[in-house]
Amino acid sequence: MNVKFTTSPVLTPGSELHASENIRTDMLLIGKFAGMKLSEGAQHILSSSTVASEETEFTGDECEFKLVDAPPGSPQKKILFFGLGRAQRFGSHILRKLAETLVDQALEAGCTKVTIPVLPNRLTQGNITLSATAHIISCVARSKLEKLEGSNTLTFEFACTPQARRHLQAGVRARRRHADCA
Repeated sequence: MNVKFTTSPVLTPGSELHASENIRTDMLLIGKFAGMKLSEGAQHILSSSTVASEETEFTGDECEFKLVDAPPGSPQKKILFFGLGRAQRFGSHILRKLAETLVDQALEAGCTKVTIPVLPNRLTQGNITLSATAHIISCVARSKLEKLEGSNTLTFEFACTPQARRHLQAGVRARRRHADCA
């Protein structure tokens, strides 16, 4: 199976609340740190999704995830909520699990495009760089997908600010550098 990575500079500082409204994709990732609230937009998606009649509590515990159908009229088909754990403990081990979960859930749901929003002023900027983030996600995704047969392509889109674009592109282009990619 093939994998493709793109960057789309569609986000601007202050656009976090309505960022998902302009992102057309099969699957949108929404990350949440434990102990923090979902944004109003993300909470709206979770409460109006097809699981609204079920338990909609999402704690953000490390590597917890919930895949839901997007609300009617949404430019996304599926929303993957992924728990990032405590902000102080965020690192490459969570990024590896996030990438594995994205690939597994996208394939299971029949998605061909997954979008990862990279918001400005992110809490993890002190823990891990943007280029390292993109590098780890791309290495893990490539490793998982290259083992699968078929001519289909799964596209990973990083929705970001124009300023973040070059850092994400550098991370995707970098050769496998260290054990964090295994």
